[in-house]
Amino acid sequence: MKKILFLMLLVFLVSFGAALAADNCTETDSEDLTLMVDEIVSFNSQKVQLLDVASSSVIIEVDNMSEIISVGDTEEVEGLSITINSVNSTTERENSSASITISCAEEEEEETTESSTVGFTFEYDSSIDLSDYNSTLSSVQGIHVQTSDNLIVLNSIPALGTKKVEHVWLYTPEGVDVYANGTQHSFGKVIGVFYTDPADNQVKLYTYVDAASTGDVLMSLWPGDTEYEVTTQIAPRFARKSLLLMNIGDEITLSWGASTSMFESLGRTLATEEANEIRIGTTGVGAETTDQVSSDGIVVMTPATYGASDMVSLEVPTSGSGYAAAPSSDGEGIGVKLKRFWQSLFY
Repeated sequence: MKKILFLMLLVFLVSFGAALAADNCTETDSEDLTLMVDEIVSFNSQKVQLLDVASSSVIIEVDNMSEIISVGDTEEVEGLSITINSVNSTTERENSSASITISCAEEEEEETTESSTVGFTFEYDSSIDLSDYNSTLSSVQGIHVQTSDNLIVLNSIPALGTKKVEHVWLYTPEGVDVYANGTQHSFGKVIGVFYTDPADNQVKLYTYVDAASTGDVLMSLWPGDTEYEVTTQIAPRFARKSLLLMNIGDEITLSWGASTSMFESLGRTLATEEANEIRIGTTGVGAETTDQVSSDGIVVMTPATYGASDMVSLEVPTSGSGYAAAPSSDGEGIGVKLKRFWQSLFY
């Protein structure tokens, strides 16, 4: 038994040594040879044999793997690059030969796909201009959402069609039961979703969204093959007269100060970075000085830096990434469920 184990170990070590030698093959290792038919040579601890020669091609075997190679061609066989330079084919097979060059095959570089993202900004603006829509709204408080290449999509109202734009403006007038143009209604607090039409560069109204709702779509960020909805989120009960919330993707929540019932800051205080003005799940990240990443791959760029200017800068992936939270039976992530519950209790 000991003898059998020793032989098995010996075979393993020999095989391992050969494999290790093959792994050490470099592009600078090469050898020019003239081989006779059936001649065997060793290169990089691998067996190379010339099996046969024809008028314009040969059969080469490397470690029991054979390949037909034409004169002037190079083929990779078992990790070796074999080039046939010339042949001498005679009527007597044993006198035939070939001039070959053996070298290490170039390792194929693994393709690396860098994560591609597109920038979107959400910024409180104390003087947005909606005068194209209504002349009395030339300087009002609101939120400006901006990107490039018309990657913001407005499509929540099928009858209005799909708008692909670079600029969206969110505006809610002071008071309740009133539209942006001053017309009264009975629907409570609403947010006007305006956009700059790329066709004529005019600011136009798309629709109104209930500010006291959860899950109503304001817009979608669509940088590539994945849509990230921006939706309303009802504020905790004690803060409903001072905060307007929005969710982005699965985990990010932005809180906008609205003590006068109009947008007036990011978070509760103007020009101040606050932890809970930006949350990922249940964690306030608004005061963080490093980039923060949600489970669906959205990067919140240095929140404290941008938050001091009442701005949120996002890098949104062009392709959907894996979610950190396992989905529950209804498809909503556990982290999202916790966030919803937490939001119903605390700011």
